[in-house]
Amino acid sequence: MFELRHLRHALGLAEHRNFARAAEAMHISQSALSRSIQSLEESLEVILFDRSHGGVEPTIFGQLLLKNARDLDLAARDLQREIELAKGLSSGELKIGVGPWGAAVLAGAVVGAMSLQYPHLTVNLVICPWKEMPARLNTREIDLAIINSSDVPVDDEIEVQPLLKHPSLLVCRANHPLSKFAAPTARDVFAFPLAAPNLPSGAIEQVLSHLPAELRAVVLKRGVMRITCDSSSVLKSVIFHSDALTVMNAFMVLEELRSGKLITIPGINLGVGGQFGVVRLRRRTLSVAAQRFIDLLFERDAELALEEEAYLGK
Repeated sequence: MFELRHLRHALGLAEHRNFARAAEAMHISQSALSRSIQSLEESLEVILFDRSHGGVEPTIFGQLLLKNARDLDLAARDLQREIELAKGLSSGELKIGVGPWGAAVLAGAVVGAMSLQYPHLTVNLVICPWKEMPARLNTREIDLAIINSSDVPVDDEIEVQPLLKHPSLLVCRANHPLSKFAAPTARDVFAFPLAAPNLPSGAIEQVLSHLPAELRAVVLKRGVMRITCDSSSVLKSVIFHSDALTVMNAFMVLEELRSGKLITIPGINLGVGGQFGVVRLRRRTLSVAAQRFIDLLFERDAELALEEEAYLGK
């Protein structure tokens, strides 16, 4: 009789098509992986993989096993998670996917609050590109994700709970040359480098659409984003030490604006913005920890909106 670990070993081998690479990825020895696959083949009395010097390929029996093994593996992970659900907040693990931009800023304070309230709960923040989030939700690598709502693909399996819409600000360092302009224009702004995360083509087109036609050609020729970086903290450092400008949600730069390290450039709309949301699988029951995280996130989001309003309305 085979065990669940044998199925997971077969899935790993099928993914990497090579015993050495698969063993390394699964943190087991190559000989242990070989014995596991051999044991599985003996239990089923079929050959699951054709071996060659170039690697391995699943046989017709292997393909049939792999199709069902994936479902069994997901079912087993769900069962383990259901048991953790029953434990509530006293133990277990919560896995949250966030992008390296504003979502990470939103999630950080909430995770900190949860660690104080529930010290025995393990929280794993998985920072990855937004395009990977749906797949990671489906494979149970993450329980939920925080990403820009407009980036979520249309999918009946995915549910989005939108957060509040936060204003976007064009900012630069204090004592920037633009700080001497009474009313800077878009042409004035694009005389300096614009820094931003790696934006999808639609967002780039949106920026261009807000520029005068004569300026659009100039900007297109030299590139819209002269500096790209997906880490908001690194990008802030770039802004502090250069004449580059960037657009960030207000909550991301409130502290630096209050301290005077950054200033806003008013009257310029580059069309960059968006609204964050909590993304999860519809068919998957939220754990007590996940629901508590969402509740705290919405509370924090409302607090940030009030702080933004108080600062920008001053």
